[in-house]
Amino acid sequence: MLLPNRPTCQELRQLARLPKLQELSLADPFWGECPVAGLCNYQTFALYLLLGLTSLDTMLLAPETKAAAQATFTKKQMYYNMRSKTLQRAAGELMREAARGCQVGRGSTCYSVFA
Repeated sequence: MLLPNRPTCQELRQLARLPKLQELSLADPFWGECPVAGLCNYQTFALYLLLGLTSLDTMLLAPETKAAAQATFTKKQMYYNMRSKTLQRAAGELMREAARGCQVGRGSTCYSVFA
């Protein structure tokens, strides 16, 4: 499967359907810029998705490297899921305060907007 010259993260996910894929080069100066390779930690993401890789960006992969990438991605996924839920909860609390006619941002005291 050939990807476009500038594959996206979504297209990288499609590569996970290729169980025999062993070598992948996203950061290749001769091929041109790749938006995925410009992302911070793209290699961790690629190793998490593509379990069968033996080489990424022309570098041979040790089993320890692949295991570390799996652990790192899982930890980051758990952290960002927790942060998302915390933000959703905080947004819900702000919406409830607003619905009660309270002005947010004045410490712990609730001032009525209509008073």
